[in-house]
Amino acid sequence: MSSIKNPVGPEEPSTYWRRRAALVVGLLVVLWLSWWLLQTAFGSSDEPAAAEPSPSPSFGLSMTPSAEPSAATDPSASAAPSASASPSPAASAPACADSSIAVAVSTGSASTAVGSGMALTMSVTNTGSEACSRDVGAGANEVTITSGSALVWSSDFCNPSKKKDRQVLDPGKEFTTSVTWPGNVTQQTCPDNQPPAQPGSYRAAARNGKVDSEQVPFTVK
Repeated sequence: MSSIKNPVGPEEPSTYWRRRAALVVGLLVVLWLSWWLLQTAFGSSDEPAAAEPSPSPSFGLSMTPSAEPSAATDPSASAAPSASASPSPAASAPACADSSIAVAVSTGSASTAVGSGMALTMSVTNTGSEACSRDVGAGANEVTITSGSALVWSSDFCNPSKKKDRQVLDPGKEFTTSVTWPGNVTQQTCPDNQPPAQPGSYRAAARNGKVDSEQVPFTVK
């Protein structure tokens, strides 16, 4: 026991103590490496179970499978034909008969000054009891200005158009459009330097297809 506490030998006692300390450290290192190798080889029963992978985000889309087998899973299934585009309301509604249509025109005022022109509003109304479709495009409409038996101006003279615009009109529904008479006497060829309409009595009228409005009088002063 005394030899352990007081080592005997030819060297200094501190040398023996350093050797003993190094031996103890070496033994501890060997024991720790052995324990680590065993843990690595066999695993630890205390390790938590691996977390199950979380489901992929659906970004708000429902991924519920369809009850019907798809063509990808059922080789006997054939691709279903794509549905045709549904017809527009105007195409599915019956055409308005002329007898179910009323056309009217109104002037911006009862009179206008020479060369000032006038705003005109045309309306097409379904007077029938059922919804129907009617072409109310520029090609079907015309607004005219007359004086006596003379045709002073027509909306078709300078801006002829064949444009169609078929609209569904419910019973009592009114379609309106506006034009402006520039206040000139206009020929069908629409030449330059058209003379202004002179003071007098004039009448405005409108037409949709073959249906005419009543004439509305006004004056040019």
